[in-house]
Amino acid sequence: GDTRLISISVDPQKDTPEKLKAWGKKTGRKEGWTLLTGEPENLNQVFTVLFGGPQQPGFHGPVVYVGDLDRGVWMRTDLEDENGLVGQVRRMVEERRAKVVVPAEHRFNPEM
Repeated sequence: GDTRLISISVDPQKDTPEKLKAWGKKTGRKEGWTLLTGEPENLNQVFTVLFGGPQQPGFHGPVVYVGDLDRGVWMRTDLEDENGLVGQVRRMVEERRAKVVVPAEHRFNPEM
């Protein structure tokens, strides 16, 4: 399946596109791994959707969203709980195989 990783800067004043590119090269970034920085106001909108509000420099929360784009389903888990991540991925795969239909009001809507 398709796997994507997005790393989002919480300090865009320091994390310029050039610095993120160099960091990505140093850490072995490959296709499918997006490094995101930008204007603080825009990043705060992303953080509000993902975490409920703006984040402060120094925040490096190991949070993973497991999703099924076709069904519009996303689950959030914490990387510190390995069983939680593995369990959620398994659940997502099982639901997809079983063709579980998710009610429209519970689907992720990027237009919101």
